[in-house]
Amino acid sequence: MRERIFNRMRRQLFRKRIGLPEIAGSLAALVALAAAVAWVASRRDAYDPAERDVSFAVLEQQSVPDRLYQRPLQAWVEPGRAGPAAGPSLGAFPPAILAGGWVLGTRLQQFDPDTLYVKIDGAAEQYLRFGFKQLHYVGLRREGGPEEIGIELYDQGDFSGGLGIFSAQRDPAKPVRRAGELTYYETSVGAIGVMGRWFFKLAGNAESAPIRDKSRQLVEALATLPLQQGEVPFGFRVMAGGLALPFEDVAYQPVNVFQFDFAKDFWFGRLPGEKQARWFLHRATGADVAAELYERLLTEQRFDYETVSEQEQRTVLRHRFLKNWFAMVLDGPVLYGVENAPTQAVLEPALARLAQAVRDAGEQ
Repeated sequence: MRERIFNRMRRQLFRKRIGLPEIAGSLAALVALAAAVAWVASRRDAYDPAERDVSFAVLEQQSVPDRLYQRPLQAWVEPGRAGPAAGPSLGAFPPAILAGGWVLGTRLQQFDPDTLYVKIDGAAEQYLRFGFKQLHYVGLRREGGPEEIGIELYDQGDFSGGLGIFSAQRDPAKPVRRAGELTYYETSVGAIGVMGRWFFKLAGNAESAPIRDKSRQLVEALATLPLQQGEVPFGFRVMAGGLALPFEDVAYQPVNVFQFDFAKDFWFGRLPGEKQARWFLHRATGADVAAELYERLLTEQRFDYETVSEQEQRTVLRHRFLKNWFAMVLDGPVLYGVENAPTQAVLEPALARLAQAVRDAGEQ
């Protein structure tokens, strides 16, 4: 038998009356609501915040003390001594950074490769690629004035690391200056420079004469930093010595040369009078290692270049679309060449000049 789906029973009203308590409660709720509406309508704009706000006295009693003013650092004096003790430790910084009425504005801070990101989050990787060892940081302020200046002093391990990070960050539009062994250029609020393994940045809080004067004095002070005694890299001797390039036209790239992850430790020098053309040089640990790198570079470059001439250890290529020239020579453990030459007439004499510089540096 099929089950019934619909209920055929009619509705029935079991409640025949509403009780007196329920009626009284409903009337009371209506009266209270009407009274609230009438009170709000009568008050309108008559609100006085002073009647309900918390008084200042109560706020002061319940507030948490906060020191908005921090007393400047003072030299520690041993109890019982009349004169001041030696000033606070400056770490790697020379004492001359405090000359001219400037005092410490911050404590000395130091960062190693594991903590560098704390100071320069997002930019630490570039420093690490160039052999970063340690960052020394301190802030200075001028007594009696609002000027402040921060000093970032990077220890990049060796000459190559210092020059490499300087050339990677240098603004080519700024003229380069020298202070002894130190090379630098001025910015609107300080200076950026390098000396040996040391790379530094000076950054003031305003563009002002006191900041400019202090930046120049700090450059002279940093020029007294100790230098490592060691052999100048072969690549730099070729570029700066054999080719007589100024310091600012020499660059060092430790990794990802020509955007190939297997190409490392290359030196570059800008061809005089050319915007894009550069000499390049790499000295491997042995002739076999250099030969292997030579073949790998040619294999990769031939995807974008067509071969113009090829000898046993000398190859000239031309870009299929950009039409610039690229040449590479293998000479024992040394691999060198020219990239981005605009014409073959520029390429050939530049390559011959570099070959002579390599031979002269090898005989030294």
